Amino acid sequence: MLIKKLTYALLLLCVMQNAHAQDSLLLRDYQFVKQQSLWLTSNNAAGLTNYQAKNIAAAEVGLSYAKGGLIDYWQAPTALQADVRAEAFQRLSDRTVVYGSMSYNNFSGRDMAGSAFIDPTYKPFDIVEDSLTNKGRKHRDTYQLTGAIGVELWKGYSIGARLDYTSANYAKYKDLRHSNKFMDLKLSIGATGRVLDQLTIGANYLYHRNTESLTFNTYGKIDKVYKSLISYAAFMGRLEQFGTSGYTEKGREMPLVEDQHGGSLQIEWCPTEQWSFFNELTLAHGKGYYGRKSPYTITFTNHDRDQVSYHGSLRYHTASTALRLDASLSSEMLTNYAETYRELTNDNGAHYYEYYTAVKTGNKLWNNGQITLTADLGVKHELPTWTLVASMNRMHRQQTAYLYPYYRRQDLHQTKGTINVTRNLMETKGVWTLSLSASYQKGSGEPNEDLTFATPSEKQALPPTMPAWLYQEYRYLTAGQYAVGANVKYSFVFPKTSINTFIKGAFDYGNSNTSNEDTDGDNRMNLALSVGCLF
Repeated sequence: MLIKKLTYALLLLCVMQNAHAQDSLLLRDYQFVKQQSLWLTSNNAAGLTNYQAKNIAAAEVGLSYAKGGLIDYWQAPTALQADVRAEAFQRLSDRTVVYGSMSYNNFSGRDMAGSAFIDPTYKPFDIVEDSLTNKGRKHRDTYQLTGAIGVELWKGYSIGARLDYTSANYAKYKDLRHSNKFMDLKLSIGATGRVLDQLTIGANYLYHRNTESLTFNTYGKIDKVYKSLISYAAFMGRLEQFGTSGYTEKGREMPLVEDQHGGSLQIEWCPTEQWSFFNELTLAHGKGYYGRKSPYTITFTNHDRDQVSYHGSLRYHTASTALRLDASLSSEMLTNYAETYRELTNDNGAHYYEYYTAVKTGNKLWNNGQITLTADLGVKHELPTWTLVASMNRMHRQQTAYLYPYYRRQDLHQTKGTINVTRNLMETKGVWTLSLSASYQKGSGEPNEDLTFATPSEKQALPPTMPAWLYQEYRYLTAGQYAVGANVKYSFVFPKTSINTFIKGAFDYGNSNTSNEDTDGDNRMNLALSVGCLF
């Protein structure tokens, strides 16, 4: 009789432990774990040694579809994307923590034209089509890989390194065709030290290399003339006919290259176990060019870029509550120059190029600021019952294009407010996650202001422009627009495994109170579905 009672008690204990194990698997959220310390997402990989949670990994496969005319001039009115992502934090020993992520994105967009670059937002210049009649399908494959390691050497003193690598192939399948090869490489090497019980400082070196090579072509032999605007800023610049020379030379791969060197400084003050104040300041300087660095090929432009950014985070946390106030500021200034040169012939009959003083063609300035308040309430294990997020973003962009004696200025401001509410509901066999979001943005400024340094002569023609792209971008950045979104996720432990599996669906809708005759509507809808796991 006693043995039977002990057997029942043991079985009951096993069932309770299994239920508790399943509950603990479901009571984890990857983003919540990742945001517990700003060191985990800073530029300094030595800060990974601050990771305190159990090892965690997430993987997800998703599909999304977007349609609508509320887009920038280089984006797709209809887009289909497929994504695969995996990410993990793992403590290998008491002293060593590693982080890794990898992803693949497959993008297909219809009725696209505008820029030849993948994303021209922060480029020194742009190459845009001067016609709206050549819109076609574009396709992009993007691969991303990140690896980082942090090692504690001795009593709070750590070193670390991080490598971020992204590559992409991009192509347009209608004349004027272009194919792009993109590479982005970031390397960081740093150290941290706990100089006092309440004070930790860190510093790291940053190297960043970005290249995007373009090759322009047409299909077969055709007599149609294709022209591109080399936009110095605000869609003013010089017009170039597609042919055997220039920025869009037929069949020749032209790289836009930039190398940056910089560094970051981090300071974290923890006056109590509940309070922490993290600060990170980053400075970087970059130089780049478009063309090929060779005596026998042309380097068309060169540019300089300076960046400064700050991120501060004040955090209060208890066993069941986490409150965080984040503030970020960034400023980026870029100056672009067009090379002046002439073609010469040496004694052997080979052609080479002699360069003279470069001419300034554009100045660009971006200032951004954001304040975000995050509240995680009713935290159970590593899953908040409620997550409330409210943010305010302020953007300022100033651009000037020069083509003596003419110049064009543009000065735009944009303010955007966003709120998001997330509720996690624990059920018998799973967790429902329901999210609602809403945002509103409004901008100000004039699309362009055309001026002169001196009175032009009667023979001087006005510089080429592209008003259609100018006004589409202006509307996208400054028109009053709202967006709403909903997200539903169900998490459960996959049968006969210890894997937290989830299915997620999302819907987003945006609408503008102004229209543009060159776009398909004044709204944008996005649908997404994904499956994944946490382990």
